[in-house]
Amino acid sequence: SVAYDGTSIWVTNFGSNTVSRIDPVSGARTDFPTGSGPRGIAFDGTSIWVANSGAGGGVVSRIDPVSGARTDFPTGLNPRGVAFDGTSIWVTNLGSNTVSKINPVNGARTDYPTRLGPLGIAFDGTSIWVTNLGPNSVSQIDPVTGAILVDHATQLSPRGIAFDGTYIWVTNLNSDSVSRIDPTFPGQRDDFPTGHFPDGIAFDGSSIWIANHGEDSVTRYDVTGARTDYGLNGLAGRIAFDGTYLWVTNPERLAVTRLVP
Repeated sequence: SVAYDGTSIWVTNFGSNTVSRIDPVSGARTDFPTGSGPRGIAFDGTSIWVANSGAGGGVVSRIDPVSGARTDFPTGLNPRGVAFDGTSIWVTNLGSNTVSKINPVNGARTDYPTRLGPLGIAFDGTSIWVTNLGPNSVSQIDPVTGAILVDHATQLSPRGIAFDGTYIWVTNLNSDSVSRIDPTFPGQRDDFPTGHFPDGIAFDGSSIWIANHGEDSVTRYDVTGARTDYGLNGLAGRIAFDGTYLWVTNPERLAVTRLVP
């Protein structure tokens, strides 16, 4: 996964048990150790948070973005996605069918049940949103109580999730589509075609960008609904926006690609 902290790009390296801090201009890189099997990543305004899904249960690492100093906190089993709601860190636990709300200072944790196979996670300013692989849905969760408010149907294998200021967008890996969901009208959903195996998703302030993991491309949908596909030198994984560039992970090339929107 990939995230931006206001200064640097951060990329989790699942096979190396590290996270890379990358200068967005020069590409200069520094690696810091994480827990086993780092996956999701997020920035809370102070620290980088990494979900480690490997052996030994599950932990999330809080990392100082300057020194790389790390503190680990327990989560549920097989943690995957990470998000910050302005107060708490939220982690989806694929192996426990739960989501963990974590105090970013002391690691105090509360787990809430989700639907089967929670994976992607995002915050829209009001609610936490979690994609569920089992029922092919996305759950809208109250960040105070952890209660599931509404389940919104998606297409097959929802994974990545993003908020554009109005709508929730979800990539559907096995449907080659992205779902646009109106949070104010349960059941109101529009599906749009993407490239093969859409995975990561990001919003750049005007357009939605989708990383197509089954092919060397990203898909852009602008405000008019017009679609444009752009080729990459390698399969796309996850994607993030730094205010200037889009960053796409290329797992097969062990690289991250910088794109001009």
